[in-house]
Amino acid sequence: MGSTVSGKGQAPTTPPPYGVGGHQGQPVGGLGSTTHSLEHRIRLWMNKLTAQQSVRFTPEGTLLKMKEEWEEFLTDPDDESELADLIITAIAHAHTRGWRIGIAVAEKMTINEARTWELQEDGTIHHV
Repeated sequence: MGSTVSGKGQAPTTPPPYGVGGHQGQPVGGLGSTTHSLEHRIRLWMNKLTAQQSVRFTPEGTLLKMKEEWEEFLTDPDDESELADLIITAIAHAHTRGWRIGIAVAEKMTINEARTWELQEDGTIHHV
């Protein structure tokens, strides 16, 4: 057994939920606004590629690209640009599905912060 950390009963250090609650559900502040901006930038890039090269992004194609980027990151886990490629591809995948991933991440963080977490001997954490 590892050590346990609980998010329950603790006063939030920043106003939850992170990044949600803006006008008509738009992200505000914190992670949400940064992710929203990245979502927008990646969506514009995808649209530009589609217009210039007749590229059609699909959920299946972006999943294959995510697998490729994951393998590249595992080859060099100290290269933050490889992790950035993985995140960009994940956001592109979310766009092909019509998801607002910034909002989903903010909502999931609110859930995670309220959970009790246990550090495992192998260095991973799991909610209990």
